[in-house]
Amino acid sequence: MRPACLIIMLLYATALAAPPRSVPVQVAPFASPADLAALGPEIGRALGAQLAGVRVEARQGESEVTVQGRVEVEAGHRVRLEANARGQKVQVHGDLEHLDDLVTALGAQLRPLLEAADPVRPGPPRPERTSSRRPGPRPAPQPLEGPPQERPPLDLAPPQPSPEPTPPPPDLAPPPPGRRAEEVRVAVHIVGEPAGQTPAGLYGMGLGAQQALVAHLARQRIQAIPVRAVGLIGGQDALAVSLAVGAHHTLMARFEALGVTISHGEFGPLVLSGRLHVVLLRDGRLRLERSYPLPPVPFSHADPAAAVGSRAVAPLLDIIAADIAARLN
Repeated sequence: MRPACLIIMLLYATALAAPPRSVPVQVAPFASPADLAALGPEIGRALGAQLAGVRVEARQGESEVTVQGRVEVEAGHRVRLEANARGQKVQVHGDLEHLDDLVTALGAQLRPLLEAADPVRPGPPRPERTSSRRPGPRPAPQPLEGPPQERPPLDLAPPQPSPEPTPPPPDLAPPPPGRRAEEVRVAVHIVGEPAGQTPAGLYGMGLGAQQALVAHLARQRIQAIPVRAVGLIGGQDALAVSLAVGAHHTLMARFEALGVTISHGEFGPLVLSGRLHVVLLRDGRLRLERSYPLPPVPFSHADPAAAVGSRAVAPLLDIIAADIAARLN
């Protein structure tokens, strides 16, 4: 093998052995219509602040990952936010007055796409081996001398039957706790909010509740996948959303009977109460339906709605995860 080939393979092996390099995420100002021109830079800054802590595995020759997007006006006072990163596009729809919640939802969809690891890089091409010898002329066949002689028959022993292969001993050890033979994927909806009954300032708390559910189920070794569907929907529609992410189970939830009372506690002057209605489907068929009362949730007007939603479901996560795990098989 030539010395140059050895040097190339040594350099490639050194590059593979090096740990993956992380690069920051930069968000460009969003393109927007002329009448909403001031929103483009503001959305870019808000989304950049939300993704400031995300570190992305660098690709070859890449010093940063740029997120680009645009604002589209829909019917009424609704808008659509679209964002592109590394050839993948996500989008959210909603009212213009809830623009902060739309930016939060857009960042929640971009984060798992950016943090996903790149596929394994292919190995180095094998160098072609060349020979310095040139093929010479083939020698001419030599004629046989004398008459052909018969070869004596070979004394071969009769074949012996091969022994039966011994099967390996069965593995009688129990599986380790918390592991299942087949990992189950669960599509998790954004927790719905009661129309016209959500307290002022708490619109968007369902997104924070969804993130809390996904994170807790992941710690229980359940592959929870956040999707953009909201609240409780029909079985066939839920199945279509779940199959789009490779899941057969669907976890849907909705806040109900929300109310706010005034308090003088140390965590905030207001207390949120209500119920959480949870539904689990498998292939569009009901596996679990239960309503959980929310414990009192203190908060203040300065708390983000997503943080209040996450805090509201936190005491119920262990109970919900146990009920779901018992009905996944």
